[in-house]
Amino acid sequence: MSVQETVNTRRPAVRRALALFVFSLLMLTGCTPGHPTRLETPARPAGWKTVTYHGIGIDVPRQWTVQRWVPNCGADTPTVYIGPEGVSDLNCPAFSTGAAEVVLGALHRTLGPSRSATLNGISTTVSTMQQQEVFHGTCGCSVVITSLEVAVPSYRLSIYVHAGDNPSLPGGGPGRADQIVHTIHAVTRTVHP
Repeated sequence: MSVQETVNTRRPAVRRALALFVFSLLMLTGCTPGHPTRLETPARPAGWKTVTYHGIGIDVPRQWTVQRWVPNCGADTPTVYIGPEGVSDLNCPAFSTGAAEVVLGALHRTLGPSRSATLNGISTTVSTMQQQEVFHGTCGCSVVITSLEVAVPSYRLSIYVHAGDNPSLPGGGPGRADQIVHTIHAVTRTVHP
């Protein structure tokens, strides 16, 4: 056997050994294609519960209702709708000023500026769909209502969050929409509220 033949027969074995080593290293460090490298579960705020859907958990105040998604023009009480959300032909106002709501499994809607964000180890795109100051008759004051969409490509999931910044609004509170968005995390099992 010539030197050239010996080198050519050893290269595939060396490549296989190197590939196996790299794959093993990736598995040991938790790196797998399409999923985050370091998942984190945020501390759940006191008095809140976790709602899960397709491997994603989101925390909301304990008194919020959780139900399957149904076509509607906004919630009357703070609600988490479990998707998948469908197309609706309801003639709804452009901007709801009702109670806070979350849709887990929302239709993808990116209507405003978006930014990449890592939420508790998950790669996402957060879009501010609307942030509007309105006069609200319930409190007799001006309030900011924020609507956000969070796309989670590695889980093929979108999440819609709509909440007011004023506690006079059902489910509202200072920075409530952002507060809810920052609780989004991966789950390995279903957590019941």
